[in-house]
Amino acid sequence: MTGRNLAVGLIFLSQTTFGLLGNSSVFYNYILLYFTRYKLNSTDWILNYLVLANFLTLLCKGVPQTMAAFGLNTFITDFGCKLLFYLHKIGRGTCICSSSFMSVFQAITISCRDSRGAEFKNRTFKHNGLFLCFCCILNILMSIYNLLYMTQNLGYRNMTSIQNFGYCPLYLDKTGQMLHAVFLPLPDAVWVGLMIPQSVCSESCAAGFRKVAIEGKAVCCYDCIPCPDNEITNDTDMDQCMKCPESQYANTEKKHCLQKVVSFLDYKDPLGMSLTTIALCFSVLTAMVLGLFVKNRDTPIVKANNRTLSYTLLITLIICFLCTFLFIGCLNTTTCILQQITFGGAFTVALATVLAKAITVVIAFKVTFPSRVVRWLMISKAPNYIIPICTVMYLVLCAIWLGTSPPFLDQDAHAEHGHIIIVCNKGSAFAFHGVLGYLCFLALGSYTMAFLSRNLPDTFNEAKFLSFSMLVFFCVWVTFLPVYHSTKGKVMVAMEVFSILASSAALLGLIFAPKCYIILRKPNKNSLHHIRNRTYSRMNNFLKT
Repeated sequence: MTGRNLAVGLIFLSQTTFGLLGNSSVFYNYILLYFTRYKLNSTDWILNYLVLANFLTLLCKGVPQTMAAFGLNTFITDFGCKLLFYLHKIGRGTCICSSSFMSVFQAITISCRDSRGAEFKNRTFKHNGLFLCFCCILNILMSIYNLLYMTQNLGYRNMTSIQNFGYCPLYLDKTGQMLHAVFLPLPDAVWVGLMIPQSVCSESCAAGFRKVAIEGKAVCCYDCIPCPDNEITNDTDMDQCMKCPESQYANTEKKHCLQKVVSFLDYKDPLGMSLTTIALCFSVLTAMVLGLFVKNRDTPIVKANNRTLSYTLLITLIICFLCTFLFIGCLNTTTCILQQITFGGAFTVALATVLAKAITVVIAFKVTFPSRVVRWLMISKAPNYIIPICTVMYLVLCAIWLGTSPPFLDQDAHAEHGHIIIVCNKGSAFAFHGVLGYLCFLALGSYTMAFLSRNLPDTFNEAKFLSFSMLVFFCVWVTFLPVYHSTKGKVMVAMEVFSILASSAALLGLIFAPKCYIILRKPNKNSLHHIRNRTYSRMNNFLKT
């Protein structure tokens, strides 16, 4: 074997091997899909038919050609040569026929509605198997001359008609040569000719897409553009997308409109459950602090900090914590109105109470009024009237708010995909911000009064905690506004509830935690003798300054 023959044999061997492996993998894939109950479409069946034709061509031409290249060319008889050549012609013709049919089939499939191909689309889908069978039978009949007029017998004198394929030298007589000249190129020319025309139209736009005409192209040429958000197309080749109603939303494929789920900040949600638990815990804790103060109402630490105002503040804080339940759960118009009235009213009383406590300390130690006036103010408990005065002013603001644009039940269909969030609309944004401004004004006034009395004796050093609690309250609600306006739906409601809980917890912890610590952990400091000694020493230092 020469080097040239070896190289040719290796080339034939690689081509045949890769051809067999490639076609085997495709055929195995479709067999696997078929037995896993995957429904094969028309294109899949055509490809399977083409794979079988390729197998026949490779086995009848590629394998013998490879063996002949390696010198194994004396093993085939005369009938074997005829049969191999006959089957090769059938396989070759079937491959070209199948490829041509695939091209025509795809052209018909993607043809637009106003073209002639569209008329045969449904008919082609039903009869493609029949056409493939016709193709196979036609090639069997047209290649039969290879069995009749070809021979391996070299006894003939006319050696010019011999065709040597390496593994089989074959002879054709004059009739066979004529038939060979007709039947070999003619079918190939017909099948290849069918593959030349190409469809000028685009592939059909599936559901979820819409057609957009391509400028400068044929009428049936277009691009397929996905539908915008919340719009669908439920059929192929639609020119416009249909917008889903407000109560519905488009599915991921944008083929159908699905009903939105109505939801709200529910007690069963993790967020609602967490806020509810926090509110209950702080309510119980505030009630325990109130019980502790009532139990120790006759002790100096409770008396020294105006126990009436302390009771009022603790009861108001319980209401502040409990009013958050109005924001969670199923809502209605009455609930929406009670949300704002209860929230604003409770904080108005709480802040007015803190202001009254701070003013009481300032009057006792800072004012320059005659002692009679100071005594009258203290005995008459004039600072306590700040609470009803501030409450009346708040009620006037509420009356204006409810009379002009009261809160109402609203639906937010855009905050969360696939959901309609039930929320309370504030009605008048100006009135809502006016109430917040009024509360911040009371907090600022309380902070100012508490700051003026920050250097009083330790017995009345509550002013330091009052000033710090007002500062925290002010910071919470100033931070609340930008966050509130940048969120929507459940998160917006949860942010308001969290701000109520945070500011109420700040008042409870910063004002009453030090007193509870002294009552529970330092009872020796909660005695009249201890307070008198500390007051006497601190008063001397205070008067010297």
